[in-house]
Amino acid sequence: MVFAAWQYGQRGATSFPGLPVKSETAARPLAGTYGLQAADISVGYIGIDKGRGSEQGKLVQAMLTNVGTTPLRPQDLFGVLTFSPIGANAQGASGGPLATADWAAFVGPPAQVILPGQSVSWSFRPIGAPENALGQLDEQPRIVFYRTGLVTPQQADQVWTRPQVEIRNVQAQVLSRWSTGQSLQVNARVTNVSSVRLPLTKTWALVWFAAPSSRTTENRSSLTTEKGASLGLGLDWTRPQVVRFLSTVQPTYGANTLAPGQSAEVSFRLVAGPNTPFQRMNSYVTLIWQPSGHGAGIGN
Repeated sequence: MVFAAWQYGQRGATSFPGLPVKSETAARPLAGTYGLQAADISVGYIGIDKGRGSEQGKLVQAMLTNVGTTPLRPQDLFGVLTFSPIGANAQGASGGPLATADWAAFVGPPAQVILPGQSVSWSFRPIGAPENALGQLDEQPRIVFYRTGLVTPQQADQVWTRPQVEIRNVQAQVLSRWSTGQSLQVNARVTNVSSVRLPLTKTWALVWFAAPSSRTTENRSSLTTEKGASLGLGLDWTRPQVVRFLSTVQPTYGANTLAPGQSAEVSFRLVAGPNTPFQRMNSYVTLIWQPSGHGAGIGN
């Protein structure tokens, strides 16, 4: 299940404290990388709906085709939807969807099996994406679909690299609920444990929620994919049962660039569907480098 990062003000003030706290301090899957395998989906068209009515300029629409030889089930896929300034996507194509993005979200695939050679339409209304003065989406969307299940970098079509950080004091709280959704806030403390400066503006946050289980409750456990790729410590956030978010990283307290050993408090506003039982799920936070050549950090 996938939803959007909510980057603007709080809807209401009803508080639901007591959500589980989960720190991903010790988790370093695949020696600091996440390997993603592209799905056999070709995006024939993607754009903003220009129709009339209340949804005008607010919906992203795309035409997706299964270019593989096997059916694609919804539970086997997840997408990354990004928005970039007009003209920037072509410049960052080799770096993946996040290379030039200033807004991103995990999104779900069409709610149907896509047969080989079949084309289906897809739409999504992003909350918090860049808009113009009329409240309409005004940047270029891009979408990429990946297969669920992390793989080794050698098997991956896209590799997301983690900076050397320690993340503690992960706390999640439901801020408000309404008939069609709920908003949350996740707070965490990020410490730069590398020997180089860490510009947080060159990173993205992965925030995810998963139900506790004997295999995933402890970060000390080791996971293995069906293809034999060791995931090391931590949790596979690509699994179908996981609720996951992408967000930019803006400290609420501390510097935007962390010197070695320096820490900052970060906070993420998220919005999700009304039926997700966050009070019964563990919350996780980690960072990845924006895939545009910044992974080495900034030297002292």
